[in-house]
Amino acid sequence: MKQEAITTESLIEIMNHQLDVITEKDKTIADLQQKLDYMLRQKFASSSEKFPSNQPSLFQDDDNLPTEDEPNTETIIFTRKKRGNKKLPPESLSHIRVEHDLSDEDKVCECGCELKRIKEISSKQYDIIPASFRVIDNVRFTYVCSSNCGSKPITSELRLQPVGHIQEEDLQIFLNLVLVM
Repeated sequence: MKQEAITTESLIEIMNHQLDVITEKDKTIADLQQKLDYMLRQKFASSSEKFPSNQPSLFQDDDNLPTEDEPNTETIIFTRKKRGNKKLPPESLSHIRVEHDLSDEDKVCECGCELKRIKEISSKQYDIIPASFRVIDNVRFTYVCSSNCGSKPITSELRLQPVGHIQEEDLQIFLNLVLVM
């Protein structure tokens, strides 16, 4: 009988020990769950994503939504930035128009129709001759078939330029110095 009492007491002691272990594990689980929730909020919560007060929530009932009697219309006006910052050559310099056109044989479409001019592409180039400056206006033409057969447009090629590339800013400074003298 004494052995049964010892086993009963030892069983109660084992149960109390297991209860303590379970309580400690529950505390550890609750602590880890709290840390996990905090880390998930840090990673996925809205940081700078603030909603305006007049925007309804996705989880809000339709009954609580504010109603608007008059529709508000907003007009959004914006201006686009201008592309490029190239300055045009001064008008005081002489301008020479050089046309780079297709030959008469090239002005015939694959279908046999005559091509018509649709566009003019113009570019400016500084030409320096000792003691004088002038601007060469290079003009190229674009042609397309007059019968609209679907062939692609043809643009005349720009021939080799006799003057190398000159930095526009350097030339403007030089021109200002020469024009002041």
